[in-house]
Amino acid sequence: MQKTQKKSLLLALALAVSASSWAQNVTINGTGVSPEANKTPIHTAKNPQAIAQ
Repeated sequence: MQKTQKKSLLLALALAVSASSWAQNVTINGTGVSPEANKTPIHTAKNPQAIAQ
């Protein structure tokens, strides 16, 4: 890979990461998606030991 390609790839990656951290509510295919809500697991086990068996 050439140096200019590497730089542009890193730049694109950095922009994608920063853009996703800025976004609070993202619309994907007409469906509102909140990255904040996705950080919280919906199904948390009250007794993880029971599931691990």
